[in-house]
Amino acid sequence: MKRLLLPLFLLGAAAAETPAPRGDRWLGVGVTNPKDGDYAKAFEEAQKAGLRHNVLSFDWRDLETKPGEFKPEVNYLAIANAWYPPRKIPVHLMLRPLHTNQDARPEWLKDKPLDDPAVIAAFGKLLDWFFAQIPDLDVPSISIGSESDIWLSQDEKRFPQFRAFLKAAAERVKKLRPSVRVASELTLSGMRGKFAPRLKEILALCDVCGASDYPLTPENRVLAPDAVALSLKDAVAFAGGKPVFFYQLGYPSGAGCGSTEEKQAQFVRELFKAWDVHAKAVAFVNITWSEDVPAATVDGYTKYYQYDTKEFRDFLGTLGLRHEGGKPKAAWGALAEETQKRGW
Repeated sequence: MKRLLLPLFLLGAAAAETPAPRGDRWLGVGVTNPKDGDYAKAFEEAQKAGLRHNVLSFDWRDLETKPGEFKPEVNYLAIANAWYPPRKIPVHLMLRPLHTNQDARPEWLKDKPLDDPAVIAAFGKLLDWFFAQIPDLDVPSISIGSESDIWLSQDEKRFPQFRAFLKAAAERVKKLRPSVRVASELTLSGMRGKFAPRLKEILALCDVCGASDYPLTPENRVLAPDAVALSLKDAVAFAGGKPVFFYQLGYPSGAGCGSTEEKQAQFVRELFKAWDVHAKAVAFVNITWSEDVPAATVDGYTKYYQYDTKEFRDFLGTLGLRHEGGKPKAAWGALAEETQKRGW
């Protein structure tokens, strides 16, 4: 009898480790502009590693340059409308009136509450122009705001104002493009925090639960790679049955934030293991990023967020699964292995 139990035990353990098929899950990889400037090549490399969807993000203030005038320096929407459809890549959009700790509205609207009729009307006109630029683009979802709970939580009266704003925006999106699912990306720390009931009220207006997470301490030191399992579990619980879309999910490799390349690779492995567990609930994961960004870009981010520490810089500068210049880190190989196992 003992001779039979050991093989059966081992077979059971092996079965538990069998990756779940891809199924209906969507994977994205945030493809950064590579050092050599060949974005098309970098994108193709990400496709080989498993990318099937993409995310494009825009601050409101960068699109509306004067009241009622939409003349961005570069019309990336028009470029996207030409570039992605031939490649059959769906694109999730993030349109940001709020972005992390920033009010990303045009300057002439910032002195008004979010639920002011003038603000709501102006955003409606922006949405009209926005979708007119992308008639051919396959858009599975749009997030109104990115990590908006960080700015909202600075003043609790902002929450009901944003709900009214979001309700009007969601209704406008449904009139313009009924098939597009509406989200409002929230941080996992916000979902776990004291304002979670307020965030539930925001989620109630959405088709999907938009989430972002980087498993870090408040000081931007990495948690153990397997912390991502709790990230997915908690997001699914918060979503309450709505599909979870992780618009941002990443883990740095830098020593300055307590990480290593092997830890980052292990994070990728743990992510897919956890995603298998929640394959039906977590519909989309977008991994941040394909390649490390240069120091000048990190400088721009610290200025944008008005936050600058050694750990934060190292976090931003080592999120890529490849080094700046394209040399793969261990995490890039881990990504290719895990996606291949599941049929991406």
